[in-house]
Amino acid sequence: KRDRNPRERLFEFGRCIAHFAVDDHEVRFCTHLNGKASWFLPFNLGRNDGAGNPPNPDGIKTGYLWYRVLTREGLTDILENYAQVVEQKNERTGKKKAAQIFPRYQQLDVVRKLLAHAREHGAGRRYLIQHSAGSGKSNSIAWLAHQMIGLRKDGTPVFDSIIVVTDRRILDRQIRDTIRQFIESGKKIIISTVQKFPHILDEIGTEHRGRRFAIVIDEAHSSQGGRASAAIGMALSETGAEEEDETSEDRINRIMEARKLLPNASYFAFTATPKNKTLEIFGETHESGGTTKHRPFHSYTMKQAIQEGFILDVLASYT
Repeated sequence: KRDRNPRERLFEFGRCIAHFAVDDHEVRFCTHLNGKASWFLPFNLGRNDGAGNPPNPDGIKTGYLWYRVLTREGLTDILENYAQVVEQKNERTGKKKAAQIFPRYQQLDVVRKLLAHAREHGAGRRYLIQHSAGSGKSNSIAWLAHQMIGLRKDGTPVFDSIIVVTDRRILDRQIRDTIRQFIESGKKIIISTVQKFPHILDEIGTEHRGRRFAIVIDEAHSSQGGRASAAIGMALSETGAEEEDETSEDRINRIMEARKLLPNASYFAFTATPKNKTLEIFGETHESGGTTKHRPFHSYTMKQAIQEGFILDVLASYT
C-alpha cells in the first residue's frame, strides 16, 4: 500500500495478476494496487473454522503457498482457468468498469477438490458446499461450471451438460454474466431458476435424458429437498414423464423416488447455512458416537467470514 507506486508501469492495472503479501503466519493478495485504497484479501487455509492458518509440522504456516499454489502446474491452472479481467456494470449508474479477479484460497480449493472427485467417481454423486455469505460463491460456481465442461476421464467427458439452478433472480443474472465472460459454449451450460426449470426440458430435448448432467444448485436450502429437487430429478431421469392415471399416492411415491440418487446426474449444492434436511440430502455420511451423521464436502464458515471481515457479526453489539 505504502511503498509501491501504483503509477509505475509494472504495477498498472492488468500488468500483474496479483500482488502477494506474505509472512510466516498469513497470506494476503491484491489484484489492483491503488495506494492506501488497495484491498488485500486473505488467502489463508482457515483454522478451527476461523481465520488464519493451522500449524505446519513440516515448516512455516504459509508453506502451502509455495508447495500447493505457486507451483508450475498450480500457477498454470490459475492463469488458464481462474485469473481474468472481466467487465462489471454498475446497476445504479449503468457505467461499465474493468475488474481483475483472482481466486481466494477457499474458492480455489473447493473447485479443485470437486473437479478431482467428479473425475474420479463420475456422475451419480451429491456434494454439499457450505460457503458463508462473503465467500465469493458466484465466482466459485462460475469457475466450477466452466471447468466441468472440459472435465474428462480416459478421453471421455464426465458430463455432457451443466445446469446451474438458482431461485434468486439477481444472483441468477450475476452468475449468468460471470459464466458468459468465461466461456461461450452454446447449450453446454444452462442457467435457470428453480421455478423455470421444467421449461429447460424444451431446450435439452428428450433424447438427452440418458446422458450425464452436472446440476449446480445455488442456495440449496430445504426447498430443493422437496418439490424443487423432485422436479429436477424427474426431468433428468429415464422415466421422468408423469403418468396420465397417476393417483396422489403414485405422485408421492414418484417424488420420493425422484429424490433418490440418479445414476446420470451429480448434484453440487452451494449453501451458506444448511438445514438438517439439506445435510441429509446432499451431505456426506459419517459415523459419530455410534450414530450416522452428515457433513458438507467443503466448508467456509460464517465464523471465518466474520473474522476475515467479509460479513458483520450481528451479535457483537447485541444487548
